[in-house]
Amino acid sequence: MEAQLSFSYSPIQFSYEFVEFKQFQVALKLDLSTQTVKTSFNDYFLEPTNTKSNREDMTSRRENVKNWLNHAFAVKAETTPPSQAELLVMERICLEVVKRRMTTPALTFLEMVKPLNYVGSQVMQFFHPMASAIADARDYATFAKFLERRDSIDLLAQMIEEKEAAAVRREKETKGEDSNGSE
Repeated sequence: MEAQLSFSYSPIQFSYEFVEFKQFQVALKLDLSTQTVKTSFNDYFLEPTNTKSNREDMTSRRENVKNWLNHAFAVKAETTPPSQAELLVMERICLEVVKRRMTTPALTFLEMVKPLNYVGSQVMQFFHPMASAIADARDYATFAKFLERRDSIDLLAQMIEEKEAAAVRREKETKGEDSNGSE
């Protein structure tokens, strides 16, 4: 049983194929004039040729499925650095955390919520109208947009650690000067 559905619009071609062949197989092809993006299970589940033994066939199929699953949900890492506005907002937040001596609880909290940073940014977007009455609306929106990045929590934690290290260094220097001046 074969069925094919096609839709074409100038340089974009969309085709969906459903083929029943011992196992369920689906092919989805998207052709953008010069590029072809193809998502297909056919390459992994098709009936192998008769040149190999059955055991090798099953091993080959398993390896194909494993290779597909290893990269099935891969997400590219963020490569662009944060903007200047994002860095300024991050710095203000980190300085407040260090000033209040909440570095350890803040880092623990950030590590706990790391998988939910995108959800947290969407919650911030939801509460933006109410929060803009209390906080600076531009900074709030900038920070919410910053949290949508996959690496935002790591960058925030790294900046908190740097600010804490600088504060500890300054504190040691002032204590050293005080002890030298009092003698």
